[in-house]
Amino acid sequence: MLEASRFTLSAPSSFEGPAIKGSRFPAFAQRIADEAEAASFVRSIREQHPGLRHCCWAYRLHDGAYRSSDDGEPGGSAGRPILAQLEGAQLVDACVAVVRYSGGIKLGVGGLIRAYAGAAREVLKQAQTLAIIAKLKIEVICAYSDQALVEHLFRDAQIVERLFAASVTLRLSVAAESLQAQEEKLQELSAGRVMLRVLTSDVS
Repeated sequence: MLEASRFTLSAPSSFEGPAIKGSRFPAFAQRIADEAEAASFVRSIREQHPGLRHCCWAYRLHDGAYRSSDDGEPGGSAGRPILAQLEGAQLVDACVAVVRYSGGIKLGVGGLIRAYAGAAREVLKQAQTLAIIAKLKIEVICAYSDQALVEHLFRDAQIVERLFAASVTLRLSVAAESLQAQEEKLQELSAGRVMLRVLTSDVS
């Protein structure tokens, strides 16, 4: 089951703070659906900034997948700090890219970590977000006499399919956080006549 307390980006965001020892760190964030969209986003940032020295990035997806890249910076000094900001903000289906224009003065690993993490943190602070609602696809099998009861209890759910045979089968997409209470109420009102099972998890 997916967590309900997670968020994604509702619009692209960008940020550039003051230069650090001559180096600039413009940061960009965008919602993505998968690894291919993340790659496309990073590629577009590179194309828009032909004079960059590095383009470091990280992304997280709602299915738990994640990746990050230091893009030539010392190992662990860029991609992982960016990813940590996504994790701290509980953001998924999101990618952050931080560009570095070098000022010629070495920042050291610690300085780079602070610079990349700070740029990622600020671009996410400015971003507009929306909650990801954890959903479950369920199947409810009931007698014809109980169909109205089922549809009333799940009136806020999306009915994906209705099948009619010896009994009625309803396939619905429901909010995960309310399912337990709805199922308990359903069993109480139907005296246990209705069968409910979870098919898959989903997000919206």
